[in-house]
Amino acid sequence: MNKSTTTAVRGILAIGIILCHVNYYNNIFSKVGFLCVGVFFFFSGYNLCYSLYNRDNYIQGFLIKRIKRVYIPFVIINIVYILVMQEKQNILRKIIGIDLAVGILWYVERVLLIYLVFYILTRYLRKQLFNRKLLLGILVWLLSGGLFILLSISYDMNLVFPLSFIVGWVFAIKNDSIKSDVQSKFMSIIAIYVCFYIVLWGLGYIGTFAIIQVRYLFMPVMLSMICGLVSMKIDFENKILTFLGSISYEMYLVHSVVVTYYNNIGFKNIFMIIEYVIITISGSLCMSVIVNLIIKKRSNKRVI
Repeated sequence: MNKSTTTAVRGILAIGIILCHVNYYNNIFSKVGFLCVGVFFFFSGYNLCYSLYNRDNYIQGFLIKRIKRVYIPFVIINIVYILVMQEKQNILRKIIGIDLAVGILWYVERVLLIYLVFYILTRYLRKQLFNRKLLLGILVWLLSGGLFILLSISYDMNLVFPLSFIVGWVFAIKNDSIKSDVQSKFMSIIAIYVCFYIVLWGLGYIGTFAIIQVRYLFMPVMLSMICGLVSMKIDFENKILTFLGSISYEMYLVHSVVVTYYNNIGFKNIFMIIEYVIITISGSLCMSVIVNLIIKKRSNKRVI
């Protein structure tokens, strides 16, 4: 995939998630968050699989790098949130992530679980699984959440979001053949995927529980596939989106504090809503830059 394009897409997704979580009546972005998160899972699956089979010694030091790059910033944001919101219960559990200090940071827990399962399987079952690429990806998905749904252990649908992860994994396995098809049949393939996406969107208005769940599960997958194909075909670069994409993880972390802090405000008119959205985005950006600078001292690589 074109790095510049995927980075720009990440920037758009990060803004989409922030807009989804701002709390005002009839928020037109309230239903795009799960789509954006699905695409993030897709890119994670693609990057893990592609890197594992194309980089020498990729698994060496893998877990330590992820702890430094993903978990430690997560802990820092939990501490900031607890201080800002003056939390007094289960402080230690919230700091280390056993209990979520901020509910909308569930994505971080899921990604960390994926990394842990991925590391264990590739580190200790390498001989049995390394050459079985698809099986390895399916096991990572099942053991990091999918199995809980299949066995009805948990009805938390957030556990199924990594379904986009396994699609990203398959994209990495079939990278060369997909690229070849995209180069020659890009518009036709995109048109088909977009049609399926529109159909899934429309099914959500039928109203039956089963149909809504199907839509909920597969719309992020379809959007992920569209973004993946675009990233393989188009080399797009925009300085603003590239910047936003480079701090997308930090934006996801810190926006939770800003959004939660301002969500208790009552809005009397459209101007207050606009002001609220501007403050939320600008505040998240400023905090993201600070957190990003702190993280860069430990690692110069973005891993999500």
